[in-house]
Amino acid sequence: MKLARGVVALGLLLGLGCHGHDGIVEPGLQVGKVTLSLTNAPAQITRVVATLSRQGYPDLVISLAVEDSTQGATGSFTDVPVGTWHLVVEALDASNVARFRGETDVQVVGGQTSVVDLELLPTSGSIRIRVRWGGTLSLIAFVSFDSTGSERGGPEGDLYTMLSDGSNQRRLTDDNLLDFRPAISPDGTKVAFQTRHDAAFQFENIWVMSTDGTARTRLTTDSSVIDGTPVWSHDGLKIAFMSTRDLHSSPEGREIYVMNADGTGQTRVTNNSYWDDDPTWSPDGRIAFRSIRGGASNLWIIDADGSNEHPLTTSDGGQPAWSPDGQWIAFVSTQDGTPDIYRIRPDGTGLARLTADAAEESKPTWSPTSAQIAFASRRNNVSRQVFRMDSNGGNVVQLTALPTDTGEPGWRN
Repeated sequence: MKLARGVVALGLLLGLGCHGHDGIVEPGLQVGKVTLSLTNAPAQITRVVATLSRQGYPDLVISLAVEDSTQGATGSFTDVPVGTWHLVVEALDASNVARFRGETDVQVVGGQTSVVDLELLPTSGSIRIRVRWGGTLSLIAFVSFDSTGSERGGPEGDLYTMLSDGSNQRRLTDDNLLDFRPAISPDGTKVAFQTRHDAAFQFENIWVMSTDGTARTRLTTDSSVIDGTPVWSHDGLKIAFMSTRDLHSSPEGREIYVMNADGTGQTRVTNNSYWDDDPTWSPDGRIAFRSIRGGASNLWIIDADGSNEHPLTTSDGGQPAWSPDGQWIAFVSTQDGTPDIYRIRPDGTGLARLTADAAEESKPTWSPTSAQIAFASRRNNVSRQVFRMDSNGGNVVQLTALPTDTGEPGWRN
């Protein structure tokens, strides 16, 4: 059925509740909303059909007409029970033939809107789907550390997610292991992370799971190395990471690698006798990373194929995070004393100090709009917690207040 001016046809759910169903549930907020937005559709596409499915519920279906004037369409599922739903989207032509198709999981948050942006990819016939929460709210993953120790030795770390205002905090792992360095995929459906899963204390690998904590899959499998600090490319197709598999210095060499999002095609990017780690992607596919050379820690930039390697900073830097708009790289530096958050443009200009607290600051991560930065800090005379600030360092807000050390935020962008 084709509907004029983007009017939505809903397969309605009647008398819905979420008792007995898993999901992020805040008291009094039992349902959320899912809004779809398509822009710049090819001329032959006249309609988009979207289906939300979840075990124990009838399917929800909407049909959106593509406007001739804008080649776009919008529509919403309303009163959707909280939890993880599977979304399938098809873009049809005038003969009702599906020319494009895409699918992903969508996390519905109580009282919030999950905004789903659709992009049709003519070369592949697929639909790129990006999910963001609540318009101005989006998802942040973080780690809570327990100093009592994990079963593999050393500290225990568990992964959590929350919305970017600090609400809806949800624990994803509880396995008495060290799970850390979370990175949320651009479509908001998966978390890549580093874990000390095998028996040897010093060895770690990269895993991925859904943002509800299910469907855990191991991506790197060498139990005699450290693979870690995973970060997603902006199209969600690649993951850059650090590995010690190429030992060349004491205590171990570290190099930057790239792999496909399913763990295949692991390829070495840096190839030197230095210590390289903490990769971060630019929107155009370059990688910034920390490199220790001659005893100095600084930021470098390299193309994903290993070419055009060059330094970015010369007076200390680490833990870089490239903004989604490509304009800035946030990083940690001790150049003025204590570890603080700075930002610099990718061409090396515009260096600015964003925090100047006496406490240690670490692990900056950008909001999807590049307007804010989350980071970890021991300020306010508390254990390490997650904070948020504007991209110029203003309006600092504490997001977590857990009884344990909390940090390593990863904002979905």
